[in-house]
Amino acid sequence: MGKCENTNTGNPMGSHPTQRNQSLMSLTVHPNQQNVQSPEASSRQLWIFRTLMLLIPLAFFGLVEVGLRIGGYGKVEPLFVPLEENTAYLYPNQLVAKRYFGPNSVIPNPNADFFRKTKRPNTLRIVVQGESSAAGYPYYHGGAFSNMLKQRLKATFPDKQIEVINTGMAAISSYTLLDFAEEIKAIQPDMVLIYAGHNEYYGALGVGSSESVGSFQFIVRWYLQLKDLRIMQLLRNVFTGVASWFGPAEKAPSATLMERMVREQRIPFGSAMYKMGEVQFENNMSALLKTYQEAGIPVFIGTLASNERDHAPFISALKDETDKTKWQQLRNRLKQAIEAKQPDAIRLSEELVRMDETSAEAFYFRGRALAQEATTQPHLFASARKAFLKAKDLDLLRFRAPESLNGIIRRLATQYQAVVVPSQELLAQASPGGIIGGTLMLEHLHPNLEGYFLISEAFYASMMRYFSFAQPPNPIPREVARGMVLVTGVDSMMAEFRVRQLMASWPFKPFGTVDQSLATYVPKNEKEKIALKMLQRNTSWFSGQIEWADYLVRQNKMPQALKTGFTLLDAYGPTPDAWAYMAELYMTAGDMQQAQTCVEEAVAATRNSIQKADLYNKLGLAMMARKYLGDALLAFNQSNNLKENFVALKWMGALLLQKAQEKRDITELNIAITHLEKAKDLKPDDKQVQFNLAGAYAITGQHDQARNLLRALLSAHPTDSDALGLLRQLGG
Repeated sequence: MGKCENTNTGNPMGSHPTQRNQSLMSLTVHPNQQNVQSPEASSRQLWIFRTLMLLIPLAFFGLVEVGLRIGGYGKVEPLFVPLEENTAYLYPNQLVAKRYFGPNSVIPNPNADFFRKTKRPNTLRIVVQGESSAAGYPYYHGGAFSNMLKQRLKATFPDKQIEVINTGMAAISSYTLLDFAEEIKAIQPDMVLIYAGHNEYYGALGVGSSESVGSFQFIVRWYLQLKDLRIMQLLRNVFTGVASWFGPAEKAPSATLMERMVREQRIPFGSAMYKMGEVQFENNMSALLKTYQEAGIPVFIGTLASNERDHAPFISALKDETDKTKWQQLRNRLKQAIEAKQPDAIRLSEELVRMDETSAEAFYFRGRALAQEATTQPHLFASARKAFLKAKDLDLLRFRAPESLNGIIRRLATQYQAVVVPSQELLAQASPGGIIGGTLMLEHLHPNLEGYFLISEAFYASMMRYFSFAQPPNPIPREVARGMVLVTGVDSMMAEFRVRQLMASWPFKPFGTVDQSLATYVPKNEKEKIALKMLQRNTSWFSGQIEWADYLVRQNKMPQALKTGFTLLDAYGPTPDAWAYMAELYMTAGDMQQAQTCVEEAVAATRNSIQKADLYNKLGLAMMARKYLGDALLAFNQSNNLKENFVALKWMGALLLQKAQEKRDITELNIAITHLEKAKDLKPDDKQVQFNLAGAYAITGQHDQARNLLRALLSAHPTDSDALGLLRQLGG
């Protein structure tokens, strides 16, 4: 029997290892047995896979975006929108702030400054950027420094069309200014004026604001780039809704915008958040000025002013290691010394500051002590102002811009060849002791009318130096320009009410304080009555001004009434209603030439032929009342040419009948009959038309028609003596 043995027990393949490896190698490379990919093919597949993984979510979000747009979700709010009554004009969108505020937020509005959609060759177009002080709070309209500047520039350059467009709004920060830049460039401004910086911490998207999308600039800039996407609007709305469930309680509806905007009430001087605000301002303003410099647009940027002397810090704090009891005792002694005008007040103020150099209140009291002593030693005013400014910088509640922002303004202006406008300096020069206070400020930072006028003066003087190189201007003196300010009585009254509301709430009063004084206020006179209706939105600003002007007319105060009309015209010049009302004022004043000019402007501003015809009818009636019968006839004829109407036909017939009788002109008599017959067809029962037409028939021998008309007239008016007399003459 043969023996079967495995002589390759270490090799399960039953062959020599070398032979097996060679076989495996031959198997690997054999094209018909296994296909192994090259490294290049594998790399392509990986690239395709990764691309698909990236495109799938993009496609998903794209489909969501398309679906939201088709479904009508969200909206893009452009900076400028067409004027509905006259689409040849644009104005700042009253809803543009929705870009920066949550869906349930109360939003601020810019002034409605109208300008031509297509810029004309002889136009000086200026855009103003800024916050509530730039917008002219609490006056707005003619009380804004931009409007004061416009009136002065119109007189300085009478051969030019002056357009000043104010995009300023309350509660915004430098992010908004930067976001507006491209749209401002698109309207081709000849220059941009900037007065901004007070809202850098609490304005929308600011580092301490309740209206924020994050503290990091790259996140905020990214959000602003994507804000028009509907999916981004949806995400923000969802985030805001969720945050409202888990976040702090929503502020009361009666809360002021100041109260609503604050998230961080305490931002210490030099802290991380304080520095973030400085960096935010510098970076945004740098990008803004660079944008305008590259576009060749001159920029004028004002230094920031606030109430230094007469506004104590909102929030002051002491260091942990400060002996608060001793500090408070010394503070009370200092306060008494100041009130009693004691000579040791300055010494006590030095001690108070030494006890805690981080206290805003200590520096404020030192400023008061120095300012008081400076009345006899004027050289101390400079030290007093330095103390007041330090108190402002140490104020933990940052509603007033720190002085470092003015340093940033000056530095960036040099870097980007912008013009620094010394607005803060001019207000200081006009203030007692060179310290800005209540003589020019209404509260913490908003100027009164004199303060706003000085800011406009600062910009005007800077612009005149700029223009002197290119075209010699015709400078308007300051005292003349002051008389050009277009602020009416009800504007000033509304401003008083607004400031009263503001200062009756936080941060001027304890947090959560609700002011109800105006809700129950009983107006003392017509001015207060109208202003209160406007403030409570029971009537529009336009209607309120008309009501005020009508009151002035009734009081025989025609110059003031006309100034109110000019204010309306300045604000709403492209609209027919403003011109029409101005025409009525001129008619009342007896200036028919100006009235006719206003009517023609109103007609040019409207596309509605019925409204145009009505305007000419009003002019015709006013002309008749003044015995300008030829001009009245022309006005009624223009009205009827636009749209055949009863009023024009009636009075053309009456005037031509009178003219025909005087001249014994049968041609004009027949024309009068034609007009009167058409008027009768439109209103068969009008007594005056019936009588005039009967008289015309009688003159032309159409006695039967005349008698029939008179009998119809007398059936409705049996005691009409003129109709009875004419009928007797006709033997009826």
